[in-house]
Amino acid sequence: MVDPLVETIALPETIDTTVNGWEAAWDIREVTSTSTRAAMEGSLSIRFSRADGVAQMQIYQDIPMYWQLGVETSVALVCQDGLLLRPLRWDTHCITRTAQGEITETLGAHDAYIDDNMLIFDGLSQTAIDLPDAPLTSTWSLLAAFPRIVASGESALSFCVLDELLIARPDQRLIAFGAVEFPTAAGPITLLGYRLLGTGTAPVHYWVTTDGWPMFICGLRRAFVARSITPLLDLER
Repeated sequence: MVDPLVETIALPETIDTTVNGWEAAWDIREVTSTSTRAAMEGSLSIRFSRADGVAQMQIYQDIPMYWQLGVETSVALVCQDGLLLRPLRWDTHCITRTAQGEITETLGAHDAYIDDNMLIFDGLSQTAIDLPDAPLTSTWSLLAAFPRIVASGESALSFCVLDELLIARPDQRLIAFGAVEFPTAAGPITLLGYRLLGTGTAPVHYWVTTDGWPMFICGLRRAFVARSITPLLDLER
């Protein structure tokens, strides 16, 4: 069943994603439903820019209230400007709110950086974790890498993913598996399907435009529905 939000998506003009920056927003929906609590809803926004071989992402995710807890997470992510946007450094800021109005603010608890094949946390205490000798991406940078992946023509990729909690998920595979027609505010469009699966993770399905814009993302628990994608025309070429 197609989420009715899909029919309201405002698609961008074709953007040269290897040069220009962009910003995009998605609504977050809970995949499963229950009669004992309100379904999770929220929003995700990403601002992407690149310069001098480095890509920068400003990520903001807001879950207003879920299981009596609201969470706002801001991440500044620096990546290598390559096919998979290999992450280099994270700076995080998290605010949680209880239904009773109590607020907890955490700055830097999950700050980390990559040094060779080591993931080093330099937040509350410095610890280092060995990473597999494999191409590396992350949950967020993979989402932003789809325009590059589609343009490359690759139908199957293998890599290690760092998830939202910076847990390394090795032996992950991204596989193209077909195309469908989807309704949008501008009329039907073709969406390409990609499936991410691997050791220790539930499959995630990405439906992206033929230019690589992620319109609909569905995992075991959450779905993301695109709301807007806008080029940052003020960036220098």
